[in-house]
Amino acid sequence: MSFRLARKERDVRSTEGRLKQYETEISDLKARNEALVFDNNRKTDDNVVSKDFGTLIEKDLYISV
Repeated sequence: MSFRLARKERDVRSTEGRLKQYETEISDLKARNEALVFDNNRKTDDNVVSKDFGTLIEKDLYISV
């Protein structure tokens, strides 16, 4: 009976270890996702500014021609 109990305890510790690894991996993936979202938002903002600036230059060129 004690052999079965020891084996169950070992299995539980192993499962807990895997669970902690999964939690760490999930945290890392969340942080990576947040960084990607931030970078994507920054690039989108940069593109909007560039597009607006390009539109102003086109208008300025059209007016000066």
